[in-house]
Amino acid sequence: MEEKKKKKERLNQGFFKVGEAAEKTGFTPPTIRYYNLLGLVEPVSYTKGGYRLYDQKAIRKLKEIKKIREGFLSLDEIKKKVEKKFGG
Repeated sequence: MEEKKKKKERLNQGFFKVGEAAEKTGFTPPTIRYYNLLGLVEPVSYTKGGYRLYDQKAIRKLKEIKKIREGFLSLDEIKKKVEKKFGG
């Protein structure tokens, strides 16, 4: 029960674990972690257990990346476009 309460509080604050971010964006959790490794998207925080937390800005970035990927651009090109739109 405590876990559900914590999840509700976290979601009310606009923070999503990688699996929840994946559900919202259509990416898989490993893809989001890979994009994190490449610097395309960064978690805003971590839980006490070390889980990455993403905010609405990160969700918007991921959705933008999804849209750009449909144009068959390289990851370097995508990173440049995302940085231009959302800042470095």
